Amino acid sequence: MRQDENVTIANFKTSLVCGITAMKNLRILVNAFHIETSVLVANTIDGNTYGRAHQAPDWVLDYWHPLEKAQYPEYFLRREKRKQEFLK
Repeated sequence: MRQDENVTIANFKTSLVCGITAMKNLRILVNAFHIETSVLVANTIDGNTYGRAHQAPDWVLDYWHPLEKAQYPEYFLRREKRKQEFLK
């Protein structure tokens, strides 16, 4: 291949030009064989999780940091009351 031919180049500028050319050729090859479906993001219209609504379980809110809970004081007071009613 071309790499075997260019192994003996001693001039730095010539070897740099050969390296840049090789990188350009590699980029062209990678783009030529690129499969479009691999670019899809999961939540885009064609993605595999589009339209799925993920509901976090209720116990996740128990592990919130107190500073995070302080941002929504009314909600967490109501939630604690409901938890106590549920446990009775």
